[in-house]
Amino acid sequence: MRTGWAGPNQSVLERSFLESDGGPVTVDPCTERFVTLRFLILGGSSLPFDIVVAPAFVSEFVVDNRDAGFSTVGTWPVSANPGYWGTDSQYHAGDGGASSATWTPSLPFAGWYGVYAWWVVASNRAVAAPYTIAHLGGTSTVYVNQRDTATQQRWNWLGDYRLAAGSAATVTLRAAVPSSELVSADAVRWAYLGPGVANPLGDIDGDGDVDGVDYEVFVGCLNQDAGCDPETRNRADFDDDGDVDVADFADFQWFFGRI
Repeated sequence: MRTGWAGPNQSVLERSFLESDGGPVTVDPCTERFVTLRFLILGGSSLPFDIVVAPAFVSEFVVDNRDAGFSTVGTWPVSANPGYWGTDSQYHAGDGGASSATWTPSLPFAGWYGVYAWWVVASNRAVAAPYTIAHLGGTSTVYVNQRDTATQQRWNWLGDYRLAAGSAATVTLRAAVPSSELVSADAVRWAYLGPGVANPLGDIDGDGDVDGVDYEVFVGCLNQDAGCDPETRNRADFDDDGDVDVADFADFQWFFGRI
């Protein structure tokens, strides 16, 4: 039995088992997204079997404003508004970014994660609240409208990022908004996508498919074009060796050939 990620150089993990009596084979909880069964049948006999695959590991991690992983710079009062995650939420008036709130996870796996934030919507909230996500490619800042009622009482996607295991993958909200606006600090969620590139495999531009645009973006990174920013370069570095080269091109050809 072999479990792991499909494709060349995709951190494939192999586990081998030998069963001579037809008994069940159990795979311990793992983080792989597929299971491939390979059978060696001796004597030309047939072997009926059932396959049952059930995920058995935690793949989502939340830090709320009441958790130990939450910290602030400046004084962040508790909000009286509803629509929070957990117990309550906190806020701060715009002060040019001097005050900040930071969520620090303890991630057990390195790999790609979808990062989401939960905030409390109100009419006096910031229209461009800046969340800065720390990842292996550096940092990325996403601006969100905390007045938008379409974002209330839900997890709002901040992007997919390649993160290290441990506590380096922080998310920071700064009060870098006008003084007449408030930023809402509540909770952040990290959803594990896997050890390879963000789903689907080969989707470099993050639009949900693998197509000719991804090919053009990949070639730009391969040629070290100026338009290949650090985050895109990390998406194209399939073998995680720190550069985009012919080995990554071989991987991309495999991903592209699956569509």
